[in-house]
Amino acid sequence: MNWGLGWRIVVEPAGANEEVRSQSSFGPDAYVRSTGAAILDSNTAISFTPNGGAINRGQLTVVTAGCAGNNGHTISINAIGQVTTGELPCPTVYTEQ
Repeated sequence: MNWGLGWRIVVEPAGANEEVRSQSSFGPDAYVRSTGAAILDSNTAISFTPNGGAINRGQLTVVTAGCAGNNGHTISINAIGQVTTGELPCPTVYTEQ
């Protein structure tokens, strides 16, 4: 799932699908992906209960073209709804641009 293409934030009270905010594409130089065992996508959306717990948990990877060193980032969502971030080495495909 390429989150770099954009996303929507919606509130779903009683089945209503009210859009709160949206983000269009970051362009071709952005890499925002969810991979691994817990993929977050349109079928497994990032969702929270009214009390803040995560309905789905997973991780996003965020890097840009020209990224070098440990300037890649992760955004992780755990079962209790806690959002944490971390650094990771930039993928070779982005350090060579």
